[in-house]
Amino acid sequence: MVLSRRWIAPLVVAAWTLGGLALSYYDRPLSDALWVMLGALWAVYWLGAVLVIAGLIYLVRRHRAPRGTRWNIAAMLLLAPTLWLSFRPLAAAGDDAQFERRFARLAPRYEAIAAQLERGGSIPSDGEVRGVPFVIDRGPPVRVAFPQPGGILDNWEGVIYDPSGVVRAARGWTFAQGRQDFSAPMAVRRLFGGDLVQCEPVRDDFYRCWFT
Repeated sequence: MVLSRRWIAPLVVAAWTLGGLALSYYDRPLSDALWVMLGALWAVYWLGAVLVIAGLIYLVRRHRAPRGTRWNIAAMLLLAPTLWLSFRPLAAAGDDAQFERRFARLAPRYEAIAAQLERGGSIPSDGEVRGVPFVIDRGPPVRVAFPQPGGILDNWEGVIYDPSGVVRAARGWTFAQGRQDFSAPMAVRRLFGGDLVQCEPVRDDFYRCWFT
């Protein structure tokens, strides 16, 4: 079946919109996989929008556009700022959803490693068990970090097992008068060899934490 010309522009607009939503929702894993190339991908995406709008306007001015093309132009002009403004909430929602799925899948392994440590089991300071990498801080109390995918240089994310709950106090950092001020208590500020920036409760004694 031959696609009618009048449906080409609406399909292009729909594909462009869905592509933008997908890029936003999967921004975190794409950033981990592509690094700086993700910025190039976004540049191509927005350049494509400019070219499509310019092409549709050209066809309208030349009286060669199918009926309804003006509506497609208006739709893209309205969708562009909407997609731009929705990027952050969509990226955050996607990041949270992907973390929750990963945690639900790996939680039994996290719990088994933590339980073995608390029983005094013979586990090395750093290692991997059943495909789960971990780093141990002997404390007391004993804490375990399970590094998550991604991270650049000394900026990384981990699921932290902390039975004391002290890491919960890490709520971010400020940079004033040329000095970094971290909210994490001194007892955990340099935990696992990094600067603890922020932690969020996940379940029981597990926290999602960011380091720099």
